Amino acid sequence: MRDLYTGKVYIGPEDPKVDQSIETLDGDKEFEGTLASVGPVFLGEHSDIAFGHVNIGTDIGLQKFVPQMKGRALDVEGDVSIVGNGSGAQGVNALVIDGDVFVT
Repeated sequence: MRDLYTGKVYIGPEDPKVDQSIETLDGDKEFEGTLASVGPVFLGEHSDIAFGHVNIGTDIGLQKFVPQMKGRALDVEGDVSIVGNGSGAQGVNALVIDGDVFVT
């Protein structure tokens, strides 16, 4: 399948359907273009161990795409909220940064 045009893509078990996006509405209907996935998400090529629910790698395998900022795996425009519950491997830390940090 080359292209898929649909208002929503749900990836997960059919029964029971665990779609957490159904309560996020655009007025009285679901948002067009919604992606709902149950289970871990893997984007790009990275280690073979899933360290989180969303795993993003900078290498995308056979594709020829190269981001404008070489080596950047994630680019976020807009506000970001990070909520930790202290039950992870890092204990009470909600955010762990291993590497350089640049703040403007």
